[in-house]
Amino acid sequence: MRLLSLAFKTHVFMFLLLLFTPFTQASSVISTLKEIESFRFSNNERFKEALSTQQAKLTTFTDEEKAYFNLLMAYQYTMDKEYTLAFSYLEPLIKIEQTNVYHFRAKVLAANVYGITNDFLNAFILMSEVNKTLNSIDDAQAQAQALGTIAVLYDGIDQHDVSLYYSEQFLTKYPQSALSCTVSTYMFHTLLKVDKLTVLFDKIDDYIRFCQDEGNFVSQAYLVSKKMEALFQSKQYQDVLDVFARYNDAIYRSGSSVVIASALALAGASDIALGDLVQAQNKTVEAIKLVEDAHITLAKIHVYEVSYQVEKTLGHYERALYLSEQLSGFKKTYFAKKTQRRLGYHLAIAQVDASNQRIALLDKENELLAAQKRGYQQEIKLNRLRMVVFFAAFIAAGYMLYRSFWVKTRYKKAAEFDDFTGLGNRYHFGNKAQMALDRCEKHAKTLSVILFQLDNLKQISEQHGQQVGDWVLTQLVKTCRNFMRNDDVFARLSTDEFGVILPDCNSDKAALLAEIFGDAIATIDVSETGFEFVLSSCFGVTSTDDSGFILKQLLSDADLAMYQAKQNRHDTVAVWAYQANVE
Repeated sequence: MRLLSLAFKTHVFMFLLLLFTPFTQASSVISTLKEIESFRFSNNERFKEALSTQQAKLTTFTDEEKAYFNLLMAYQYTMDKEYTLAFSYLEPLIKIEQTNVYHFRAKVLAANVYGITNDFLNAFILMSEVNKTLNSIDDAQAQAQALGTIAVLYDGIDQHDVSLYYSEQFLTKYPQSALSCTVSTYMFHTLLKVDKLTVLFDKIDDYIRFCQDEGNFVSQAYLVSKKMEALFQSKQYQDVLDVFARYNDAIYRSGSSVVIASALALAGASDIALGDLVQAQNKTVEAIKLVEDAHITLAKIHVYEVSYQVEKTLGHYERALYLSEQLSGFKKTYFAKKTQRRLGYHLAIAQVDASNQRIALLDKENELLAAQKRGYQQEIKLNRLRMVVFFAAFIAAGYMLYRSFWVKTRYKKAAEFDDFTGLGNRYHFGNKAQMALDRCEKHAKTLSVILFQLDNLKQISEQHGQQVGDWVLTQLVKTCRNFMRNDDVFARLSTDEFGVILPDCNSDKAALLAEIFGDAIATIDVSETGFEFVLSSCFGVTSTDDSGFILKQLLSDADLAMYQAKQNRHDTVAVWAYQANVE
């Protein structure tokens, strides 16, 4: 059983609630505002009252003092979950052209709020802007807030290496800060996900003690649950129960229902492994009550999975069936949100790249205009005359060639493309793949191949009609194209089999893209067909690093990996390199 972690929203909100700004010498108003912020979380009512008192003096504030006051008001409304009001204070700070600490912190807070409200496109666009100015900000607290927020956002889209990098960068810069205890939770969460258990066991006890000394009981309890999870992965079931018993008071003292329920589920799963079903049931019943009304998270899903196993083993089939139905709905909702996060990330990257290209194009155009003003007007006129003559001749010749070219193109398209989906066929795929292989081999770059199959297309067409099957194909092609680059090759190889060529892409990135394809296909809304059915797919991945630059071998290895994915239904993506290593 694979243990699961706390939810993305929990990460973001925990980090937001633990930020504070240290007291430094400044104007009397700035000093007062810093003092107010220092007790923002220890006494929320006092924080609100103090801000209300300062609001009466707002007309006498300088621009800097107003900026700091507006930032604190945005924090207040964010804590109260009044996000629209929070943005009314953040937007003027974000729009100012000069980068300062308040402008910077406003962007970071806005990215946090976007993450909480599932607007991941804007969250990642803002984080891209924050990253560009991160090293130019001298305020240590602002840097700490930004580094932690970046780590949380990237963890939410399974970019674990990036998340780990930012968490470790933060802890290196601020090893004993008030926030290092909180940020350590992100680091250990990521270490667990990437299976670096040796590193986790070497460090986690020190941070558990550090969080206890800091009085940060929520983070302490969370780290205890991560240690229990690592022990469970290592099949040290009795050690899981020993840690739970040792830190039982600390876990309940945290007051976090999600953390408490996660620890109970881990202990209950260990009880199952050791054969003590009575204790397992007691723990899972308590855990279910704690998360029953909570948002759908991986932690909640795991609690229900353990409870399902207990009830099924005890023969309580009616209760087990109920839990199974709940699990199915939870998983569908969770993975739909996961796909939404990944899509937001990829759209943000594409939008930032497009913006950078537009800026570069404008710079080039400005250079040309400057050159024109420096004395090339006459030459430009002459060039224009030459261009008119050239284009007149070109158009005349082009028109004559057009018809023969159009005929050739039409027949070529008919021979190389699938009429229904518009994708290239197997012949087109082979040609384009060989060309891409030659380029990548020449420039010593890696190329990856994804082969995938829609598992139940034939059954859907037979049960609901060919028109529904055609609709499924159209939606699948539209969905997958959203995640591809311009130079990727996408083809339909047979009725229900597809192929993707990914130049300059290693197998790890290709496998992640295959997972994104699988998530997106599984969450296609089929309700408009008037029927209910589930879409599933299986993927085989390989790369030139593992299969070489011979197209036949690449396709053979990817096909074998896809066959393995078909046999291994709990994991629909198989990577050839991984399978070869196992053998």
